[in-house]
Amino acid sequence: MSDFQIVEGVKNSNSWKELSINLGYKTTISKNGRDELKERLLKLNLLDSFVQKIKDKPNSLKKKSKEELFKNTKNWQSARSQIQRTAREIYQNSNKPKCCVICGYDKTY
Repeated sequence: MSDFQIVEGVKNSNSWKELSINLGYKTTISKNGRDELKERLLKLNLLDSFVQKIKDKPNSLKKKSKEELFKNTKNWQSARSQIQRTAREIYQNSNKPKCCVICGYDKTY
């Protein structure tokens, strides 16, 4: 695989799965393959920017209703976990005090 193919794959991908498909893999890369790919991205100075691009990707869960999540996921546990993860992320990024409103206990967060 040439450096040009990797650079183009990174430009056109927003996740590791998309990158693997754009580089010609079926759906996912094995752990060894991903480690080798990370090494190549590091040599091309693309790893940090690609990881940041993945982190900055807008979270589509915030745009979906709970009903849509439960309808479109394979099982209810996955939908529930996605909702909890998104709720925790929103709360952690808020400016609300991370302590109990009643007693002021703050060791949980």
